[in-house]
Amino acid sequence: MHDAVLSPTQFTEISWQEIHNALFTTMRIAINSVRYGCTEIFERRYSEEECLWGLSPSPLLIKKIEEVPVGKALDLGVGEGRNALFLALKGFHVTGIDVSPKSIEKFLDLAKERGLTVEGLVMDILDFKFSPDAYNLIVAANTLHFLKKEEVYEITSNIIRSIAPGGYVYIEDFTVNDPSYQNAKKKLEQIEENMFYSLKRSSYLYFFPHNELKEMFKDFEIKVYKEEIIIDTGHGESGPHEHGVAVLFAKIVDDARMKQKLTSEP
Repeated sequence: MHDAVLSPTQFTEISWQEIHNALFTTMRIAINSVRYGCTEIFERRYSEEECLWGLSPSPLLIKKIEEVPVGKALDLGVGEGRNALFLALKGFHVTGIDVSPKSIEKFLDLAKERGLTVEGLVMDILDFKFSPDAYNLIVAANTLHFLKKEEVYEITSNIIRSIAPGGYVYIEDFTVNDPSYQNAKKKLEQIEENMFYSLKRSSYLYFFPHNELKEMFKDFEIKVYKEEIIIDTGHGESGPHEHGVAVLFAKIVDDARMKQKLTSEP
């Protein structure tokens, strides 16, 4: 028997779509494998540690929460719920999303112990269906760091679209001033500017340059924006160490809502 050979005409007419489909499928498998690997790592850490990130809410969120109208809150990358539990205590109807089943299990157990009703979803935030004008507050604390740059912009666009009139956003994340940024430049594969791939974590790592986070929300009323070096007292097996972070607390205004609607129209 002889192997069948496609003529150039047959190749053009029959195979380009098949090649496209095969490449797309391979790309999706690769992306999902990266996310699965990252999930495995965090799943193990959440299982090994009593409380991986601690239960103290973000200090600025504590200070500013009285400005936010009580209603629905969304915590992207909720972990064990250090911010979400605080919001539920303040009367918010909280939905927490995390890719780790163990973190959501612990979040729901901690809420139950405190007599709080919350919703916990095991899900990649990239797969979450954001609803327009749905939330009085959206929180993303050290979550966007694990996305590709284009995905960071995708999520922030969805955040803007999902904040209710008069609602707020709270974001904190790592900047290029974080000590791990220089370490990443030396040891990790650099995909593009300020974005790396960690084989150990099976994850992308993105670091915000100066004022980028603020610029993303330039049409908001910025209540607080700061970039600073903070002392992390330790989590998991790590002891006290420094982080370079950007922290944003902002209120949506009509101009931001209109611009978002215009840019999202086909």
